[in-house]
Amino acid sequence: MKPLSPVLLAAVLSVAAANENDEWLAFKQRFGRVYEAEEEVLRRWVFVENLERIRLHNAEHDAGRSTFRLGVNQFADLTNEEFRQKLLTEPVRGTPTSVNVTAPDSFDWRTEGVPIRIQDQGQLGASWTIATLSSVEAGVFLSSGQTVSLSDQNLLDCVSWPSTGRRARVQSVITAWPSEADYPTTGGVGACQPVAPSAGLDEVHQVLEGDEVALAEGLLQNPVPVMFDVEFSFQLYSSGIYSDPGCSPDQLNHALLLVGYGSSGQDFWTLANSWGTSWGEGGYVRVPEGRQHVWSGHDGGLSNRRPPALSWSAANQRTTTSQDTALHTSQKSETLHRCTPF
Repeated sequence: MKPLSPVLLAAVLSVAAANENDEWLAFKQRFGRVYEAEEEVLRRWVFVENLERIRLHNAEHDAGRSTFRLGVNQFADLTNEEFRQKLLTEPVRGTPTSVNVTAPDSFDWRTEGVPIRIQDQGQLGASWTIATLSSVEAGVFLSSGQTVSLSDQNLLDCVSWPSTGRRARVQSVITAWPSEADYPTTGGVGACQPVAPSAGLDEVHQVLEGDEVALAEGLLQNPVPVMFDVEFSFQLYSSGIYSDPGCSPDQLNHALLLVGYGSSGQDFWTLANSWGTSWGEGGYVRVPEGRQHVWSGHDGGLSNRRPPALSWSAANQRTTTSQDTALHTSQKSETLHRCTPF
C-alpha cells in the first residue's frame, strides 16, 4: 500500500480535526460546559483522548470482540483518575467465590410497575446511599403502593464511609430515614441533623454469600443493592452487556441497584446506576451472569415493610434496643462483585 501524499494526508488530518471540533462543540452544548480559556485547552485534549478510546473500543465491538459499546457522556472531559476521585468510593476488599449459575427466567422490577429513580450523584462518592435507599423506596412501594423519595443526604451526613465498624453504624441508621423533602440534598457532606423519619424497616433479609441463585431469589422479593469494581471502560459505557477483564475483587468502589435479569443470547443482570440517564442504557447497565466472582457483605438485601415506631435522639441516631443489637450482630447484608474474565 502506497503512503498518502503530503497533500492528501493534510486533508485527512484536517477533516479529522474538524470532526473532533464538531463533537467537542456538541458535547459542550449538550452538557452545558463552560470553561476558562486555559481549562478549555486541557478539557478538549482529554475529550479527544477519550474519543479515540471510544473509537478503538467500538471497533473491537463491531468486530465481535466485545459485548458492549462506549460513547460520549457527561464524563467524557474527565481523565479516569479525575473520574475515580470525583465519583467513586474508597475501595472495599471482598472475598471472591467462583460460581456458575443461569437464571431460569427473565425478571425485571421495572416491568412489574415498581418505580426506580435514576439519580445523579454529581461529584460525590455517594453511590452507596442511593443504591441503599432506592432498594428501600422500592420496598415501600411493594408493601404499601406509596411512592416515596428518601433522603440520601441523611446517610451522607450521619454515616461515614469507610470507617472502623462502618457496617454496624450503617445498620443502626439504616432502619429508618427522613424524606428528601424534610432532609434535602445540599451537594456536600454536613453535620447530622435531627429530623424525624418518614419510612423505615422492620425486617432485614440476608442474601447468602457467594450464591447467585440466592441473589436471584432475593431479587424476586425486592431490588438489591450491590457493589461493583469500576474500570475505565465503565466510565464511558454506552450499551450492551458490560464485561471488563481488569476488574478486581480488591477494588469494590461503586454501588448499584440490582433490578432484574434476562437473556439476549447471553444471560445478564440489569443494574440501575446513579450517574443520570445520559450514562449507559438510560442510566442502566447489563452485566453477565455466571462467569464472575460474587462477594457478600454490603449494606443491602433489604426488605421494607411498614414504617416502625422509632425513637430518635438529637443526633438523629436510633435509640438502641435489644432488637437493634440483635440486628447488628446477627444480620448480614448483600454485596455482589462481578468480574468477567475473558
